[in-house]
Amino acid sequence: MARQPRTTARRPKRKSDKPKLQISRNWRKKTRLLSPSPESDQGPESDSTTGSNLGFQGFMSLPVDVFVNIASYFQPQDVLTLSRVNSFLRQMLMSRDSEPIWRSARLNLVGLPPCPKEIPEPTYAALLFSKICTLCGRRALQRMDPILLERLCGNCKKTRLMDVAQHEVDISLVLTSTSMLMDVAQHEVDISLVLTSTTILPGYSVDWSERGPWCFYDDVQAAKTKLEELEIAGDEVAKQLWIKRRQEIVKTRVQNSEPLKAWLQQKTKLEELEIAGDEVAKQLWIKRRQEIVKTREQNSEPLKAWLQHLEMEREAELDRRRMARETEIKTRLQQLGHNERDMDFQHSSDWYYLVHNASPLTDKAWRELLPKLLKVIKSNRKERIELEQEERNVEISEWAWDVCGSKVFYLWQGDYSERQHLNATGILLDDLERLQEVKLLLNEDWSDAEFEKNFESQKPKLEDFLINWVDDQEARLISMMPREVCLPEFNCQGSKSVTTFITYDDSYTQMPISALPTNTQKLLRADAVFTRASTEPGHETENNDRRTKACYFYPHFDGQPDAFTFSDLASEIAKNLLACLGRPNASYLEMESLGYALDCGMCPEIQPMGWKDIIEHCLKEHWTDGVREDNCVT
Repeated sequence: MARQPRTTARRPKRKSDKPKLQISRNWRKKTRLLSPSPESDQGPESDSTTGSNLGFQGFMSLPVDVFVNIASYFQPQDVLTLSRVNSFLRQMLMSRDSEPIWRSARLNLVGLPPCPKEIPEPTYAALLFSKICTLCGRRALQRMDPILLERLCGNCKKTRLMDVAQHEVDISLVLTSTSMLMDVAQHEVDISLVLTSTTILPGYSVDWSERGPWCFYDDVQAAKTKLEELEIAGDEVAKQLWIKRRQEIVKTRVQNSEPLKAWLQQKTKLEELEIAGDEVAKQLWIKRRQEIVKTREQNSEPLKAWLQHLEMEREAELDRRRMARETEIKTRLQQLGHNERDMDFQHSSDWYYLVHNASPLTDKAWRELLPKLLKVIKSNRKERIELEQEERNVEISEWAWDVCGSKVFYLWQGDYSERQHLNATGILLDDLERLQEVKLLLNEDWSDAEFEKNFESQKPKLEDFLINWVDDQEARLISMMPREVCLPEFNCQGSKSVTTFITYDDSYTQMPISALPTNTQKLLRADAVFTRASTEPGHETENNDRRTKACYFYPHFDGQPDAFTFSDLASEIAKNLLACLGRPNASYLEMESLGYALDCGMCPEIQPMGWKDIIEHCLKEHWTDGVREDNCVT
């Protein structure tokens, strides 16, 4: 027969002035420990009850007298823990009616002194067995103080306690809640009016044990306030009566704390003895334990070898499954048109998680796996192409430098680390990606073999272009200059040294500067000035725009040479300045190496300038429509 729900046990219409939980009264009534929750109204047919809830409901349905009989075997720490299980048990065990349970638990602890009258039984148990500060709720490892009846953490001890001995020496210095010294009062307070303790220490320093006793700063303040109120009232009889009553309270507290203090000391000593233990028994136990461990290790060798063999077989089987799964996944991806090179994911955690496992690859698993794999493949393909382009660009660049080594000229300056280009070949080699043939080699997604094959087929065409490129560019620049231009004088006037250059090859043979191609030498004149070509039709004829452009000297362009044009106006300025300096055929190398500091006669406030800067300054400030101002003197 199914048990009917206990709906008749509830009387919602009846008003009762009694508390909901009556434990000390009516012990023989079959009252149940039922939690006042909505779930209690559900019938036994509820399907949502789990096994753990059934056990808890069975405990909660115990009659009160049965629960009290069980609790009679508890100790205070057990009841304290039980009161923190849930709000219902806490409400029940923290009520006044539960005092017999706490008292019975305290009596089960042999030798524990009775609960002080100032505090209830639950507070007494919490002070003894709960490592929680009674003031701030933080962790408090030290024991409770039997006189102050408080359990304090280290911070509260330092901020709430004051040294009575120090107080008697200097009454104005006490410890405040902010750990600072402040003036408590200007007159002495009788220490017998406050509770003091010698067992509670604010810290672990050596001098802490030599100080004290300690009391609460708030107690001192309260005593002083009360005395001041009585003095202001002028009632000496009431004052003396309050002092006498207060002293009796302190004296009684101290006397009543002696049993608890002795019990705490005994408990501490027992714990220390338990920690220390019997050394002989300890050594005997260690020896016996070592023999047991040694015997166990010896007897475990055959089992250990068998388990290792079993584990190796298991790992081999799992590896076989993983490889089969990975092979199947790669085969399916290739059938979908994906490149096998994009499936090299040895360093990809996502790939390892999705592919390298022993789970069977079912159709359902494949449908769930494919979108994730495609995302990983897309990311890997992008990274692979970028890496291949970088590696292939380096390969093409190294080959191009070897091909053009004899066409790359450097000014010899006595140090291999400092190289100054004498022609524009380096500009091309540093920007090979702009060539159409190189773009094709880099942008196509070829395999390594396909790339090498196409690169070899393009090498003759590229080699012919690279070797002739600098000559073609120099010829174009020379065609813009006046026909009567002559070769510059590279050797400085009065200098005995000869200017030399080297090429980009393995020999580093020094050659005289006169061995340079004729066009290269002419472009190195100090009056061969170039500007960026205008991209707008007719814009190059506007003198104002021409005067504001930056000047460039070959081969120190910030772009390809075909983007620059010869500047007649700037070259005329340079010729006039060179004539003033007495070096009409000087080279740009000379003007830079000697470090000329040129001043503008029209602008004394401007600092001395170099060769390039003085030309740009005159072009901007003192040249109009190709006519030089007579006062522009350097």
